[in-house]
Amino acid sequence: MATAARTITANYTLANDDYAVFCNNVANVAVVTITPPAAAASNKGRIYVIKRVNAEVTGNNDNCQVANVDGTGTPKVLTGPGGTSASSPSGIIIQSDGTGWWIIGIAP
Repeated sequence: MATAARTITANYTLANDDYAVFCNNVANVAVVTITPPAAAASNKGRIYVIKRVNAEVTGNNDNCQVANVDGTGTPKVLTGPGGTSASSPSGIIIQSDGTGWWIIGIAP
């Protein structure tokens, strides 16, 4: 099985043909925000895997975050590779129920 994979280095809105998106904020200029499309009946069941691949560098603004998940209004910040706890994951798996985007798993 093969799925679409994309590496991004700037703010990005997930596309219909995305599956795995790797955030590589090597520029450390500003937070990189990944935004899922608006939840709708047409994307009910759609799954995205979002993973931060750049290491954390103390003192740099190198965060990757995912907007509009879990209905909180607060973006989910992804830590550098190796973060695997629910509070500080390096990646998340999200799925749409047609009305919102929900974190359904932690990506190692």
